[in-house]
Amino acid sequence: NTMGMLMLHRGQYACAIRNFMAALKTLKKGKAGSDDRYFYGEVCNNCAVAYFERRDEESAKEWFEKALDAGYGHVDMRLYDLLPKASIPQGG
Repeated sequence: NTMGMLMLHRGQYACAIRNFMAALKTLKKGKAGSDDRYFYGEVCNNCAVAYFERRDEESAKEWFEKALDAGYGHVDMRLYDLLPKASIPQGG
């Protein structure tokens, strides 16, 4: 995760994503409130930010949602809210 953050801040987004994926392989989701679950959510959020910076909105949304599902309380909602939302059919 640390190396991924370094690459993210350097603008090397593909390398950052590879590092975040490697970090995720070392974790188990764990129970709600566990350190692993918190760290899992943090890495998912970081991965989402890297995808966002690469302009891959679909992947960014997927990873932000994984972070939210993990109960990570520091999801970058500023970026998440910039992603296009699914259109809702009118007249339902």
